[in-house]
Amino acid sequence: MIVFDGPQGAGFMKGGHNDSTGNTRGCIQLRQRCVVVLANDVRAEAAFPRLVEFAIGKTGAPWRWEYGQMAFWAMP
Repeated sequence: MIVFDGPQGAGFMKGGHNDSTGNTRGCIQLRQRCVVVLANDVRAEAAFPRLVEFAIGKTGAPWRWEYGQMAFWAMP
């Protein structure tokens, strides 16, 4: 679990994958909002930062820690 402090306050996130699927979850404690993304293809991981931002807003999650440079393919 990765704990961070972002623009909405404290939050936590964790992602994972195997050879064919990818997933992530992220939560903002103060707002008590979470999002879970499950994908049937690991190539979807590049879209996770934008999907989470769309669902619960800018979190300040350290996506690079979990997904490296790949996480920024989907970012502007």
